[in-house]
Amino acid sequence: MEHEKLVEIITTEVLRRLSSKDIPGHPQAGYSKKALVVFTGGTIGLKSGLEEIKIIKELGTDLTLVLSEAAEKIIDVTSLVEMLGNDIKIITSQSPYPKEPLRQADVVIIPVLTQNTAAKVALTISDTMASYLIISALMLSKPVIAARDAAEPINRPQVELSKLKPAFREVLEGNLKKLSTYGIQLTSADNLSKVTKGILLSERLNLTEMPLKRQVLDAGTLKSALLSGNRTISVAKGTIVTPLAQDIAREYNAEIVFR
Repeated sequence: MEHEKLVEIITTEVLRRLSSKDIPGHPQAGYSKKALVVFTGGTIGLKSGLEEIKIIKELGTDLTLVLSEAAEKIIDVTSLVEMLGNDIKIITSQSPYPKEPLRQADVVIIPVLTQNTAAKVALTISDTMASYLIISALMLSKPVIAARDAAEPINRPQVELSKLKPAFREVLEGNLKKLSTYGIQLTSADNLSKVTKGILLSERLNLTEMPLKRQVLDAGTLKSALLSGNRTISVAKGTIVTPLAQDIAREYNAEIVFR
């Protein structure tokens, strides 16, 4: 089996097992990771993007889909439900602003980033539902992933790059570079699920400290801290760490810090 394929399988299985609904007694049992998926009116990479969103959902991710006014003209809602299941939430341009879904989202995904939306976000113009949500997500420090296929001049068959003015091409490419500096992770449409899995995995294994006042750090206490998303565990100086707790720390690549 190829190395990359093996890594893909292992990552998927780790995410599945780390899902709170698979861990009896987990302090957040019943909680699923949530993704807010924003569709613009672009078509380049749309098919691949939809397939990737389906993979992301199969990881146990709770999906809320937002269709811009332009997206509603090219994406059939019935087809979305057939493809992704009737448990998905769909918000259209006629719906109220999805404040709560955005607040609850662990990640925001744009399956098709158009040149228009890229330009608006680069200039912090939020006059459309899509640009407003992306900018709001950035302001809330939410992880944002965008498929850049449609925003790349080279991917537009009607554009003759040889005739494109260098200054204009520089602006289009500069918009994407600026989005990257804002923290948006740009990728290809067929790579969305891989990038999203990486973010969800890192979110679950977030490097934070959790002070513990107990004089004995046992396996149960350590595992609860790790499953809550802590990788650096701060304990009082002189705390006894049981051998099993030490083994679990090594297994999770966690650090025990004595203060």
